[in-house]
This record gives sequence, C-alpha cells and structure tokens, in this order.
Amino acid sequence: MDGVVESKTLHGRLILAVGALISIYVLIFMQPQEHNEMLRKEISNIEKAISTEATMVVVFRAKGWYEATMVKSGLAAFIDQYHQDTGLKGDLLWRTPLTRISQNIKTIWYQCLLRLSLLIFWFWMAIGLIAASAVDGLMQRKIKQHEFTAPSTGYFRLALWSGILVIILLELYCVTPAFFSNELFPLFPLFAAVIIGWLLKTTLANSAKNM
Repeated sequence: MDGVVESKTLHGRLILAVGALISIYVLIFMQPQEHNEMLRKEISNIEKAISTEATMVVVFRAKGWYEATMVKSGLAAFIDQYHQDTGLKGDLLWRTPLTRISQNIKTIWYQCLLRLSLLIFWFWMAIGLIAASAVDGLMQRKIKQHEFTAPSTGYFRLALWSGILVIILLELYCVTPAFFSNELFPLFPLFAAVIIGWLLKTTLANSAKNM
C-alpha cells in the first residue's frame, strides 16, 4: 500500500515539475514578439487542419474567455502595474524583464485558452474514439472471464505510466509554445484520444475477472 502511495506521489511530482520547468522557461526567457508570432502561425495551422469557419469559432471563443478572465477581471491591469515607468534612474534594469514576463503571462494564458477551445471542437469525436475503445476492452474482458488465465499486472503498469505520459503531454500541449508548429499540431487532441482509448481498452481487457 505504501508503495502505491509513494508511486502516485512520484507521478504527481513529475507532472508538476515538467509543467513548472516549461512555464518558468517561457515566462522568463521567451521573447514576447517571438511568442506572439508562434501563436499567429498556430492559428494559421488550425485553419489548415479544420476550416476557416470552425477556426473563427475556436478563436472567438478563446478571445471571449480571455477578455472575461484577463481584461474584465482587472488581472491584466494588475499585472501591468509592475512594469510601469517610474522615472527613476536605472529602472530599466528591472522594468525590461518584468515587461517581458508580464507580456508572456498574458500570451501563454491566451494560448492555453485557445487550445482548450480547440479541445472542445474535437470533444465529440474524441469521446467517440474513447467510448469505442472502452466497449472493445469490456468485450475482451468478458471473453477472458471464461479463460483460465490470470490478469497481467504488466499491462496495468504500462497503462499507468502511459496515463502519466498522456497527462504530461496534455500539460505540455497547453503551456508550451509551438516551437515546431505544423499542420499536425492542431490534431493533438485526437492523438491524445487515441492513446487514452488504448489505455482504457488495455486496462479493462486485462483487469481482474471479478470486479
């Protein structure tokens, strides 16, 4: 039991560490102009992957969320006050990095909202893939109930670590700029759905005969 708890704690720390490292790099070292250009290319690639009309829905939905959470809430003004010109000598030494960080905070937040909006676009197709995999896994389990074989714990370990990998990939998908932006990037939610479906099918098919 202690080993299971320790393993879950390790997985949680791994997920948090990956997200924290990526976020720190983006916020502190990423140039806002470069970040914004990547975001524009990503939107262009979304349009190529789906359609102009669907892209407009995705973008305007993300824009509405951004205005509600960042602008109307006053959060943007709160962030901006920390890099205003004070007129003091040498204030550029701290204002320049703070300006970069504040701009990156707003850009990465819009990026997260854009990708969440895209996840909603793919939601029903992804749910269909996952549901079909779950049904397949249950059918395989039903067949194995009549076999004199023991469930494989190796599959469970594989499914567990693969599940952690999916969570990390989803985390990276939300916070990582599209350094290697291409037309396949907007299809990531579908790739994640395929992996999740496989994990679910494998776990159900190799679970204990009596649940």
